[in-house]
Amino acid sequence: MNIFEICKRMQAAGFEYGSIVEKNSLSVLGSERIRLEEEDSGHFFKPLKGVWFSKISESVSDEIALQWYDFVLEQDFCVRHYAMRSLLFAKFDKNRLTNNSDPRFRLGGAFVVKTDFLTVPHWNNVSAQYAGIHVDPCVREASDIFRTWDVDTVCIWDASAMTEMRWFENAGTSWTYNNDNNVHAIFD
Repeated sequence: MNIFEICKRMQAAGFEYGSIVEKNSLSVLGSERIRLEEEDSGHFFKPLKGVWFSKISESVSDEIALQWYDFVLEQDFCVRHYAMRSLLFAKFDKNRLTNNSDPRFRLGGAFVVKTDFLTVPHWNNVSAQYAGIHVDPCVREASDIFRTWDVDTVCIWDASAMTEMRWFENAGTSWTYNNDNNVHAIFD
């Protein structure tokens, strides 16, 4: 089954978000407490560590797909690179996530830091209270510190944010499956 069929099946099962990942990138979720910023490298618009999920929705080709995959297809950006990865679908405990409409992300809030040139999220402050963040790029706030996020995204740095997940292992053959024996939870 191809990515569109997988996304359609996962959406029907109640999953809203999926990720195109390498299995070794999931090791960040097993960390006791990770730092999302490096002291000597400054602050960034996006967390340096985490697992990134994008919303499952109708694509430009009228198929059901991950918004990020649809974005890379549309931009012709690293399509082969992403096609050789595995798929992870997850449901989230919304109480473990913050979002880009949280007032603490506004200027002067506890979740922002002003550098010499920019105002950006203070990810270590965010991670002290939350296991991840949901950013909907359609929600724009006054500071607009999330302008670099292209699609509806959940980024998690702590596995406690996930309540359920499904993993589709990829053998590097463009997500071809003969049956559902390849679908399983990864943290059983």
